[in-house]
Amino acid sequence: MIELLDLRFAWPGAPRDCIAIDALRIPAGSTLFLHGPSGGGKSTLLGLLAGV
Repeated sequence: MIELLDLRFAWPGAPRDCIAIDALRIPAGSTLFLHGPSGGGKSTLLGLLAGV
């Protein structure tokens, strides 16, 4: 299981957070679909989850 609590991320110099998650729980074996506009933080979130 992956659990995120109060995750905030902003690039240096950015005017606001590009990721703001209060709570997210992904049970083991689940499939997650990320959808959003270009620059919406999808790749950043996956990088944070992977520890990049």
